[in-house]
Amino acid sequence: MMATWIDDINSELAEATREADQGQASLGSEPATAPAPKVEDFDDPSVMNDTHDLDDDDAEDEPAAPSKSVLKKSATRIVKAFSSVVKLLAKKVYPAKILEPGDGELHAQIRAQVDAAPKSQKTDVFNSLIAQPEAAEMYERFLACQSAIEAAPLDQEEIEAIAEPLSDCLEKWKAAPGPETALIIAVLVVMLPRIEPLFPGLSKAFGAK
Repeated sequence: MMATWIDDINSELAEATREADQGQASLGSEPATAPAPKVEDFDDPSVMNDTHDLDDDDAEDEPAAPSKSVLKKSATRIVKAFSSVVKLLAKKVYPAKILEPGDGELHAQIRAQVDAAPKSQKTDVFNSLIAQPEAAEMYERFLACQSAIEAAPLDQEEIEAIAEPLSDCLEKWKAAPGPETALIIAVLVVMLPRIEPLFPGLSKAFGAK
């Protein structure tokens, strides 16, 4: 019995020693290397499609740039509004700068006499009054002022000449006035001459010599 028990212990020790030797050999061996990546591993259509979808979503979030025609239309509106403002200012500034004190009263007197004359004599009355030196000088200033006021607004060709490069600037700045802004500008241009009498100080400021 004693010999059998010793044999069993020796057998177990031998087995344990073999397992220990195998484990040590496994620890001392070179680690297993992962396979080299392949292009095919990354060519997953589903992943690529997801990426493209994200790019498309980002593109949809960006506002679309205004078209060339929209920019040209906006530029034309701006120039026309500017032209209207210039005309409004010209009616206030030019008479005060070109006419002399007393020209308004003299012009009113001549017009009253011409209106009172018979229709067949209006031209003769006007010519006789304008022949006077003081009236003749007033009339020249009046014609010069009237001509300057009429020439103040931009004509269609001038509007287009300015609107074309202005539309290029709006395209570069990626900015175009919306319809709300155009409406506000139009209302101001139309209403300003009508509300101007409510602010007499404004006329005096522009008309002061």
